[in-house]
Amino acid sequence: MLAVHRGAVLSILLVSTVARADRVVGPRVRGHSKVTERTALRLSHVAIGDEVEPRELPRIQEALLSSELFESVGVALEPAAGGVVVVATADDKHSWVAAPMVYVLPGNFAVGAGFAENDLRGEEHNIFLYGQIGTRDTFFSGTFLVPQVADTHRFMRFDVLPSHRVTDEYEGRSLEAYFELGLTDF
Repeated sequence: MLAVHRGAVLSILLVSTVARADRVVGPRVRGHSKVTERTALRLSHVAIGDEVEPRELPRIQEALLSSELFESVGVALEPAAGGVVVVATADDKHSWVAAPMVYVLPGNFAVGAGFAENDLRGEEHNIFLYGQIGTRDTFFSGTFLVPQVADTHRFMRFDVLPSHRVTDEYEGRSLEAYFELGLTDF
């Protein structure tokens, strides 16, 4: 009688069911990642219903890494009802930064703060916020970017830049006043 380890039989069975092209029935994200399954599927350039083979795993892994959202990514196919699930085991890069700012020049002083995030809510949305209050310039700058809207090649971007600037360089005289007086040295 031939003794066969049950784990070996199970491993052979799993490999043989995924060795041919199967339909993708869904994504799954594992590891230390906040990326949503929908975003991971879009970044991998694979859609539900596509035929995928194990030899395509390096291409899928490279597509995920090229997004610059991950330190490392491993990709596998797991059998599921009706096809396979694309499983990405990912470790995210640090996706945000916040920084204070102090600006000092003779006659001009400002303080501010900035914040940037390139993977907001795990959807690859980008947000940039910066504001400063100063003796000459006070402003806020904000940008929100959605790199892909509704699985199309379109993007969406919103910008806002309210500002207030104090200009007192000419002591209340306009440039025309200098020409009227015949002054050439200003």
